[in-house]
Amino acid sequence: SAMFSKNSLPSPSLEDSFFPLSPSSSVSTDSGGGIETDLILAAELGRALLEKNEELAASLEQRERELEALQQEKHVLQRKLEMNELAFGQREAELTADLTTLRAEVEKHQSQGRDRRKDESEQMIQLANHNQRLVEQLAEAVTLEHSLRTELRTIRDEMEESSFSRNISFTQLENIQAENRVLQERRSHMETQLKASGEDNQRLRMERERFRDRLSEMQMKLKEKEAEIEQEQGVVFELRTLNRSLQQKALNLDEDSILDRTQAEPLSLLSEIQQSQVPTETHPPSNSTQHPINSAQQYNFHMSLKLILNTTKSKCGYNQPNVVKVFCLFNLQQTFGFTDVTLFHVVVHQQSFLDQEQSFGHLVFFDPVQQFRLYN
Repeated sequence: SAMFSKNSLPSPSLEDSFFPLSPSSSVSTDSGGGIETDLILAAELGRALLEKNEELAASLEQRERELEALQQEKHVLQRKLEMNELAFGQREAELTADLTTLRAEVEKHQSQGRDRRKDESEQMIQLANHNQRLVEQLAEAVTLEHSLRTELRTIRDEMEESSFSRNISFTQLENIQAENRVLQERRSHMETQLKASGEDNQRLRMERERFRDRLSEMQMKLKEKEAEIEQEQGVVFELRTLNRSLQQKALNLDEDSILDRTQAEPLSLLSEIQQSQVPTETHPPSNSTQHPINSAQQYNFHMSLKLILNTTKSKCGYNQPNVVKVFCLFNLQQTFGFTDVTLFHVVVHQQSFLDQEQSFGHLVFFDPVQQFRLYN
């Protein structure tokens, strides 16, 4: 048989009548399709009733749970009411007992004599007033209970509101504490930087004082050096003046006559040096103008100069045709016995040194300070 879905046919409602053997269906009993349709309708109706029943059962179960909750709440309230009634009963019993005791005392006083009736009547009035006060206190207690209940309900509402606000305040407090920790860390870092800056300032201050002292010391030394330089400049100026005068004297010498006289007497360097050596006592210190130089001394000087230049050439690599200034005191002084500064201008043939057809001049100085120096 063909399967029909739940939505293929409209589900009948509870208000619709269901007559499986209606006159319309009896007319079509011979038709198999009508019976099947009725069965489907019956199944749909049963399913709808079952679903409705389940919904009602669920609703009923929900109502029962709610009723049970209400019953529990009612039970709790009933217990509270019973406790309050018990407390009120105890209080009433106490008051009743007090009233009974007072009445017994009153009766006792009445039985004791007429003379005490007045006092008893006053006491009764007092007791009545006391009883009235107790009744008023009881009414006040009831009113107080009602107000306390109202206040309790208000406090509960306030507690709920304060719980919500307390959660918000707790979050704000955590944020403030976090900000406080960050600020404390910043303060600690800034204090560390401030301490380091103070130490740097102290160190820089000490270095500044040290540099200031050193600057003062160097300024004093500079002044001393300037004074020494001024003195040395004066000495240098005097030496330059003396050098210029000596150079002027050297230019006035006759180069050719010196060369001719030195070539006319061909003596060996060693023999002439030995012959020209005399005791230093026979050559007292004097100016060069007071000791004229003879030809033998000039020749010996020329040969000594050649020896010095050859030695200088082998040691210093001298091979340029320039005017050479040779400062030598000790060797030539031992040879010629000169003790003062004397200038000679000697012309030497270059071939004997460099094997060239050219001549150049040599300026020779006797320096009382340095034994031997060569300048190009």
